[in-house]
Amino acid sequence: MARAIIRWGVAVCMAACSIMGSAQGLSQIKLEDNEEEARKSLHDRILARGFEATIEDNVVIYTHQNMVTNIRPLVFPGEFDRLLVSTWFNAKEAYRTGGKLKALAVELNAAQNMLRVFATDDGSLAISGSMTFVDVLSAREFDLFMDLYGTVIRQHILTPEALDILD
Repeated sequence: MARAIIRWGVAVCMAACSIMGSAQGLSQIKLEDNEEEARKSLHDRILARGFEATIEDNVVIYTHQNMVTNIRPLVFPGEFDRLLVSTWFNAKEAYRTGGKLKALAVELNAAQNMLRVFATDDGSLAISGSMTFVDVLSAREFDLFMDLYGTVIRQHILTPEALDILD
């Protein structure tokens, strides 16, 4: 009977340590110095934390705060690594050519200093930003960056004027 209780106690302790180790493991995202492996690690960590993500065309497609965002890890041995984060909004047909979309992009780019805003040749408003790190990215840093990225877009880029032009 005593051995059974000891085995049960050891099993409970091992399970608790395993759970704690898993939770701690989710607090950091280690991205290898290989873009394919880094992309897979980022994708897997996002999923493990309960968020939506897929991999398409060599980028992680991450849905956060009702916004679809492309994330491309750019990793380099012994150097700063970055997550290149980008989002696109299609312009209404009437605004896809001509100067109004480009003028809007210049105005929105000047209205904030965190993200790059530009008009694409195919008539989209593109937004991009970068987050730097060295090999390991904490989940907290990632969450804070993504929250700030979404907030800047909602508060400074998706203005009433922009919403009149965008689909």
